[in-house]
Amino acid sequence: GKYPNHVFSCFLSAKNFSEPVPSFAGKEIEVTGVITMYESKPQMEIDSLSQIRVLEESPTETPTPKPSEPAS
Repeated sequence: GKYPNHVFSCFLSAKNFSEPVPSFAGKEIEVTGVITMYESKPQMEIDSLSQIRVLEESPTETPTPKPSEPAS
């Protein structure tokens, strides 16, 4: 579920990054790090982008093919 009804959270603190962080919205990712507890829920703080690996991009819509025009 979405915060605050989530089961697990992964977060990035701006203080750890000097450059903007790319969006991972809609992507299937794998994260590595230490799991800690916060308010009785597991969480992981990401300190480096090397802790995140994109496994699969979100499916994109395939454009509908246009009908071919008749030969002249």
